[in-house]
Amino acid sequence: MPHLFEAQFRHACYYKLVLQTANDMFQRGGKSIFTSLQLFDYEFLNIKAAFEWCAAQAKNDRRALQLCSDFFFNGAQLLHFRLPAYELRGWLEGSLDASRSLGSRLLEASYLSNLAASYLQLTNPERARNYSEQALPIVREIGDRRGESIVLTNLGISYSLLGNYERARELVQQSFMIIQTLGVFEGQAIALTNLGHLAAQIGDAHNAITFFEPAVRLMRASGDLPSESMANVDLGDAYIQIGEFRRAIQCYERTLDVGRALGDLRVQCLSLGGLGGAYNNLGDVPRQRDRRAIKCYEQALDLARQLGDALLEAKTLGNLGTCYRQRGEYERALELTNEELKTARSFGARKPEAHALRSLSDVLRLMGQYEAALEVCELSLNISQELCDRRGEADALSNLGRIHLAMQRFDVAIVSYERQLSIATQLGYPNGKADALGQLAEIYAEQKRPRNALQLYRQCLDIVRAIRNRPAEATCLWSMSSLLEDLGELSEALDCAQQAVSIYAEIGDERAESAGELLEYLQNQSRLRTRLNRLLSKFRFREE
Repeated sequence: MPHLFEAQFRHACYYKLVLQTANDMFQRGGKSIFTSLQLFDYEFLNIKAAFEWCAAQAKNDRRALQLCSDFFFNGAQLLHFRLPAYELRGWLEGSLDASRSLGSRLLEASYLSNLAASYLQLTNPERARNYSEQALPIVREIGDRRGESIVLTNLGISYSLLGNYERARELVQQSFMIIQTLGVFEGQAIALTNLGHLAAQIGDAHNAITFFEPAVRLMRASGDLPSESMANVDLGDAYIQIGEFRRAIQCYERTLDVGRALGDLRVQCLSLGGLGGAYNNLGDVPRQRDRRAIKCYEQALDLARQLGDALLEAKTLGNLGTCYRQRGEYERALELTNEELKTARSFGARKPEAHALRSLSDVLRLMGQYEAALEVCELSLNISQELCDRRGEADALSNLGRIHLAMQRFDVAIVSYERQLSIATQLGYPNGKADALGQLAEIYAEQKRPRNALQLYRQCLDIVRAIRNRPAEATCLWSMSSLLEDLGELSEALDCAQQAVSIYAEIGDERAESAGELLEYLQNQSRLRTRLNRLLSKFRFREE
């Protein structure tokens, strides 16, 4: 009869093989994915117990140490797909220790890279950068070019989350060049997706779409349903940014169907959250009567809680809070935003905490609680500065400006927006730059300085047109038409109003009706002026 240790060792070896078999089927794509997931889900408790035994015995037995070192590597893709990032971290840390004890540089680099990816999911870019920087010299030392491309990608995403977009772009482009040199089909799709993420983060959604669309086609061609689903969510998010809400809905609905077929709660959650955002902006029904977005967000929240994913839960609570805030239901928005903040803090996630504080400051401002809003927004700004999160800093300054503007503190608001503008310009963050210019223009208009306001609106318009942000373009044109009408420049005011109405109607924005009323008023004014000029012309002719 075998010794207990030997029996447990054989058990661990067997379930490492089961994991490897499931992972191999998962990588084949197509219908094999479903068989793979069925096997993995059925045997997961045994797989987990086998790994935990290896990790516990690694210090005492070299065979267990070797098994522990290899275990995750044999199921990496499937484990990343099925397990939340906080759970993956435990597997990876044990695997990393084992690989270092054995002196396996290849596995050490792999686990460092995987830890970086997990910390990116946990929105901890500093830790992700640290692990990537440890992995980079190792993959270069051992000549692992494919591994180098993955590390460069993770490092690039870390820098982008920290607000250093230029450095991020350099690193991701280096990764893409390696992938092209190697001719790795799957790697090209992932590299395109990451380039799309970078463009989306700075607000250049149209450019992001040019990366996401071919990435989706490549993934679909290879039968990689899980990756295609995530890329489709990204594509939907980009469509929302440019006002293509119906196309976004198509992306999310396809992804939701795939997520349900795969039993992937995370993909389902993200798809429902995306649908919530699309319906919230669709404008085919007045927001006060439209509960589709709220229903989608509530379903997404339930899934996030089933997953036990605190970060996804916090994000969904924030989206739901924004939905209620935009409907003027401030008490419910305040309740949800406070819950978002509590969830982020319970997880120790500083960046989501800063985001929640910014959202809370928005609600408090709209409720007229300006001092409380200022206090909360200053906290958000401090956290972003501590994290060296320059984009978060710019967004917090934008919120501070809005609060001071609501309090009629124009000079202080101008200082906030000028700081935001400076940071956004340094970062190459066009959405942040356009927001600051638009807000400064609004202040100048309020101060009866229409020429200064128009100059800034025109700069803002150039930026949003360059990145094809159609909702922002329409809003800018709408504001310009009002100012031009006040200045008596009816011809240009009419042109701006016509463009705004056309864009609002094209993207299905609920403001199309009120914008149409302004257009009708300007058209009447223009006709009256034309008639008046004709009469004056006749009068002058008779005088002569």
